This record gives sequence, C-alpha cells and structure tokens, in this order.
Amino acid sequence: MLSGNLLYAQESNCKVLLPRLSGTYDGGAKMDLLMATTCQGIDRYEVNSGRVYRKSGVYRWADGTFYDGSWKKGLREGYGRMIYSSDSTVTGYWKADKYTGSRRPEI
Repeated sequence: MLSGNLLYAQESNCKVLLPRLSGTYDGGAKMDLLMATTCQGIDRYEVNSGRVYRKSGVYRWADGTFYDGSWKKGLREGYGRMIYSSDSTVTGYWKADKYTGSRRPEI
C-alpha cells in the first residue's frame, strides 16, 4: 500500500520519491516540491484538485485496486473510497493512511 511522502521532492532535482510512481511525471515544481498532475510508474497517481501537500486524487495500484479521495502529505486523509481488485469497496474516513470508519470523526 501507499505510505510516506508521495509528492515531496528531494533537493533541487525534484524527483518522485515513491519508487512505484517514478517513471513519467506531468507537472511542475515549486520550492523543491513536486506539483504533479500525474505520476506514472508501476502504479499511477492522478490529482483531482488541491495544493501540493493536501489534495484530492486517485492512486491506482498495478493490481487494479484504487483509492479516490483526500490526501495529506502523501497519506490518505479525510473522505475517500478504496475499491479493491476483488470488487469490494470501503468508503469512509481515513486518518494518517488508516481507515477510521464510515462516520465523520468528531473534531
């Protein structure tokens, strides 16, 4: 599964640090942070909307599983849905890349 800082760049050469996404990259860079709209390697990440470190996007694993929802610093955070290659779906809220349930967490 995805973990770590998906879109953070390293020094000024701005690379995708997640090996499963390193390959083609569509987007720019600002202050050593990648501003991707798409990253493609073994897996694929597509941005729906948002800023560099807090976005809405789709991460597709090579096995067909995908997560469509909110991200924060490269981790699933907020509302989203995970659709597994076995056709099962989990919809609800995520915190620090962990599913917390179908009800919105209280603040």
